[in-house]
Amino acid sequence: ERAFQDLWKYTAELFVPVKGEAELVAAQIVPDQTTIFPAWLAEVEKVLQQAGINLPTQKGLPLGKNKPAVHTEHLGHLLAEMQYLQRAFPGAQW
Repeated sequence: ERAFQDLWKYTAELFVPVKGEAELVAAQIVPDQTTIFPAWLAEVEKVLQQAGINLPTQKGLPLGKNKPAVHTEHLGHLLAEMQYLQRAFPGAQW
């Protein structure tokens, strides 16, 4: 529960629109993240209550106030590992 409490403040970052997302929302290609957040939060609250975990009083960072994603060099290594199969066998299907 302590780890959950410490990390909860980052959950709203899942719903911060990224550059170019407004155009995708307008074209109805992706859903509007701001409309998904309340439903997601309600479901999470229900699950946490069932698990006996107290919801932090701070419900994530305010939408639109979060820092932009900045990736370190470690992401490149992780992506290379994850893309190996597709690159080794182009067009492969599961």
